[in-house]
Amino acid sequence: MESNLPTDIQRSLLATESDEMLLTECLDLSVIPGVENKNERGASAGTDPQWTILLWALFAAGSGGLLWNVGNLLFGWSYFMGSTDDSLRGLPAFFWGLVTSGTVVVPLLFLRPNGERGRRTLSVLLFTLLGGLCALLFFSSNLRGTIEAWRLGYAAQEAILVVFFALCLSVPPYVALVLVMDGTRSTLRLFRLAFLPTGAALLAFLATLIINRPLSEVLQLRGFAVGFSLRLALFICLVATVETPVLTRLP
Repeated sequence: MESNLPTDIQRSLLATESDEMLLTECLDLSVIPGVENKNERGASAGTDPQWTILLWALFAAGSGGLLWNVGNLLFGWSYFMGSTDDSLRGLPAFFWGLVTSGTVVVPLLFLRPNGERGRRTLSVLLFTLLGGLCALLFFSSNLRGTIEAWRLGYAAQEAILVVFFALCLSVPPYVALVLVMDGTRSTLRLFRLAFLPTGAALLAFLATLIINRPLSEVLQLRGFAVGFSLRLALFICLVATVETPVLTRLP
């Protein structure tokens, strides 16, 4: 009978001296990563974890802005550029938070087998809802007007705003999702990664300062760079925290 086991494992089993040792060897195979039955291999045939993670990361980082623009067209909202005069308020702010957060966390539903998606749905909805509420809170706080009144200069003022913006949009949803999905087992990892998206957003903003062009020409690029970096880093943190088995299959 043809065996689907790797050659070295077959040789090890054939060289086993006693039935007891053979049973022990077979039991050990059940916990060896990468040794799967035929049905499991068939279900995952053609799937490369590296490409899967990469594609979902690009989706998480880039699709939120696209959905936001679609929302602008559908509901007739004014285009948001991030200045004080046209800051988001009410329903637009909440919707912006929903699409920004939802597109980051939805991929977690597809990185696991179908049977496990139902258990994650509540956590994904919680993350998305908190993202909307945090955006509503941030844009309703008049924080931008308060910091602009300090007259710190553009670079310092915007850097502070980016830090508060990223902290508000990323930390509460991330902490809530990790605690619900993984309990206290990920506490150490949670504290190590919770502030990484804020750092990524700040670095993206600082990188755009080297562009020697009028502010009106780089404002949209600056907003895109901050948002893209924030969502990408947040997705990476989520995967690193709650999808460790997926990452361990990567070389």
